[in-house]
Amino acid sequence: MKLISKGNVNSYPEIASKVNNRKTKPPKFKSQFSTNNTIQMQYNNGDQLLLKGYSGGNITYFTIVPSQTQPVNFEFIQCEDLVGNNYPVVNIGTQTWMARNLNYDPNTGNSTCYNDNPTNCEIYGRLYDWAKLMNGEGSSNSVPSGIQGLCPSGWHIPSDGEWSELVNFLGGEFLAGGSMKNTGTNLWDSPNLGATNSSGFTAFPAGAFTTIGSFANLGSGTTFWSTTEVSGVSNARIRSLTNNSANLFDQLLVKQPIYLAVVSRINLKLCINLLNNAWIIH
Repeated sequence: MKLISKGNVNSYPEIASKVNNRKTKPPKFKSQFSTNNTIQMQYNNGDQLLLKGYSGGNITYFTIVPSQTQPVNFEFIQCEDLVGNNYPVVNIGTQTWMARNLNYDPNTGNSTCYNDNPTNCEIYGRLYDWAKLMNGEGSSNSVPSGIQGLCPSGWHIPSDGEWSELVNFLGGEFLAGGSMKNTGTNLWDSPNLGATNSSGFTAFPAGAFTTIGSFANLGSGTTFWSTTEVSGVSNARIRSLTNNSANLFDQLLVKQPIYLAVVSRINLKLCINLLNNAWIIH
């Protein structure tokens, strides 16, 4: 298989080939894109490719199973927080998600890095309690939720209804988790059951800050907030992934003082198409 780049941008691609659940990365190259830029890699019929496109600070992930020579168009969507952090995005069905956990520090308490170590924020994203994440806004189970909270401009925190749409598209709760988890055991603890990242969601095991005032589960799990309160105002609906299951668990959790990871969804009306590049697959 050969990937040939086209277009006219000054950034460079990172191309990942996924073969039999193994992910290999050719070296990055930096040059003006042209049809002379090629990368050769092994490919077997039916293998899935996780493609990552870069344009300036904008990054887009998506997956394909190619069966013939074809152009591949990248749609770059701006996802930048208030302090200039850029986040990769991924289209899954009709939804567009951040493909990396939020790492915005509001500097006003009730959010932290795992073990109070800034390096963990750089890798896994920041942990927030529900009230801090919501930034004064109320509960919502609408689709879309309409709750920006601490998310980048043009993005919002997903409601439980939006999480349910994602789960259904990925085949139900018993399969969805595996297709969302980053593969291998570099970040996830062994055995990381069912992990294929076939959706491109690329979930990292960010852990949590618990009700007893301690950090837990870095490497073994991650849990995401929704905007949806349940059973009064003390609980919120969450979604969880673990290293020993392919499930995406649907649970209730007391909102405070637990700190969890955050991903957000784009407000479709504010979708920004910045640049399209094409790749030809031979």
